Amino acid sequence: MKRTKLNLFIFLFIFIALASNVLAQPPFEDVQVESATRGIVIEYPKYMYIEQGQNFTLHTHVIDKTNGTILTNETTNCFLHLYNKYGQHVLQEDMDFSSNGIEFELYIGEGNFTNLGLYAYIIQCNATLNRGGFDAGNFEITVSGEPEDPTDTTSGISIILFILLINGLLFALPIFKKKFVTYKSRSTTEVVNFIIRRSILALAIYMMMLTSTIAANISEISNLGLNSEMFFIMEIFGWAGYVALISLVTSTIFKVYSLYTLGKERDRMNEDEE
Repeated sequence: MKRTKLNLFIFLFIFIALASNVLAQPPFEDVQVESATRGIVIEYPKYMYIEQGQNFTLHTHVIDKTNGTILTNETTNCFLHLYNKYGQHVLQEDMDFSSNGIEFELYIGEGNFTNLGLYAYIIQCNATLNRGGFDAGNFEITVSGEPEDPTDTTSGISIILFILLINGLLFALPIFKKKFVTYKSRSTTEVVNFIIRRSILALAIYMMMLTSTIAANISEISNLGLNSEMFFIMEIFGWAGYVALISLVTSTIFKVYSLYTLGKERDRMNEDEE
């Protein structure tokens, strides 16, 4: 009997000790709640579309998640990472604190938004007491700053093909057709026809320059990812076209003078023979 009472006493003692130890531990849910309320909140206007080639100022409010108060640059610093659609850094810069005393801000120049397409960003803020937070997202650069419907490039390609066809005819016309007009004077006929052939050739060169410009613009509007290459080709065609036109006009002037002089001499000799 005494042994039974002793065993019962030991069992109660162990049970009470274990129960008090369990009750002394904070509940698991409380730990989770405490962890979830720590840190900071980053709030800012989340624009989905930004106009191409325009300046942009990012305004960011940083809020203490525990009590909802606004954090300033006295205890907090923020910076921005900006990436293009190729994953390359476009901008990496610390944010300033606004003169209104309630928000961080960063002026982003128009040179960072020259290319159309998707961009990605990360905003990171660190505060005292080992608090921090970040936010990330993406937006799209469009021509108008508004969502744009997919562009049908069929009409643009048709225009390019039509212009190329006209170019081919213009380049071939001076080669296969020697006389466009005929006058009684042989010298006049040669001079006028030479000027016509050179004028057609100059028009063909100008049309080639126009074709390269149209192709570059179609590439940009269609967001094909070849903007830099197409505009580089456009510049090459542009400079080559200007050089060709200047050379053509200069040589035409000297050639016309030579034909005119030769024709006058020939006409005079014919008159002497008569």
